[in-house]
Amino acid sequence: MQVITPAKAEAVARAGAAHLAALVRPDGRFTYNYFPDHPEFVSVHYGEVRHVGAVWALIDFERQGWPIPELSPAIDRAAGFMIDRLFRPYGATDMLCVIDENLVKLGGSALGVAASVALYARTSDPAHLERADRLVRFVESQRLANGEFVQILVPGPISTPHPMRASEFTGQPILALALASEAIGETRWLDAALDCTGKLAARDHGVGSLTQWMVYALEALVRVRREEWLIDYAARLAQGMLADEATRHGSEATPLACQTEGLLAYARILDILGEDREPTVDTVLRRVADNLRRQLRFFVPDGGFLRSQEIREVRIDYIMHHVLGFLGYARLMSKRKRPRARAG
Repeated sequence: MQVITPAKAEAVARAGAAHLAALVRPDGRFTYNYFPDHPEFVSVHYGEVRHVGAVWALIDFERQGWPIPELSPAIDRAAGFMIDRLFRPYGATDMLCVIDENLVKLGGSALGVAASVALYARTSDPAHLERADRLVRFVESQRLANGEFVQILVPGPISTPHPMRASEFTGQPILALALASEAIGETRWLDAALDCTGKLAARDHGVGSLTQWMVYALEALVRVRREEWLIDYAARLAQGMLADEATRHGSEATPLACQTEGLLAYARILDILGEDREPTVDTVLRRVADNLRRQLRFFVPDGGFLRSQEIREVRIDYIMHHVLGFLGYARLMSKRKRPRARAG
């Protein structure tokens, strides 16, 4: 049985990040998916929202400072394609949206905010903040009175809500509101994020289900508002993930990777606080290490990750979710091993 050490986690994270960067073509599109056992396969599908998420993830890998060949040029190409081809005006407004599978998907704008804020931190180019503003205003426009959002719209002269619900992604627009408020300084977006989160927390939205995006959102909120109810909500979400044995033992790899991401986001919240809570960091990191060990079953030599052993497909979002877990574990373990400075 393979043990997940910080060095092993770093090695897998670096391999996955390098592979994701290598999948960025000269025009900025990704090689979206492939089958390692069938190299002749040619994809006819493209996930625009997943492209945006992969850009955000690649910037996080770059921030680590590891010497990953061609990472920065790949980010430049993929981000350029995103800006020029994927961010589109919403109707006659100056708000920006992302159309995926002929539908306006809120996740595209939400992750677009995260990517744009990260690009601004990377380059200090104010155009990235201007795009974040246009994206987050579309996110804000899709709020519902119960704290949720219209996640999918059918485009047209009068856009209409799509009947499909996507409650597992509700954390994405809240994350976007929190990040935009922090980066741009617009307090109404923070107020909106807190209002939505409060309504969702009151009914334990996502507790016991796969909602790592909500923990990401809570992490962003706790950075600016260390309110007890936010921390309590994060703890309930983390406890639900720890109790979720179905995902842990399932045949699909990506749900397990998403659980790992959520648990790491909770551990980072405790790190922000500088104190431990229940569930404790040690409890969470033990589960994360076990998850990562299981996730290695789906790792392929080129740096990709399979959907499952039965469906041997590699896709950019599979790589993204897995590698963010290995990266997050390596970061946290490295930080915990640093000696504390002596007082005086």
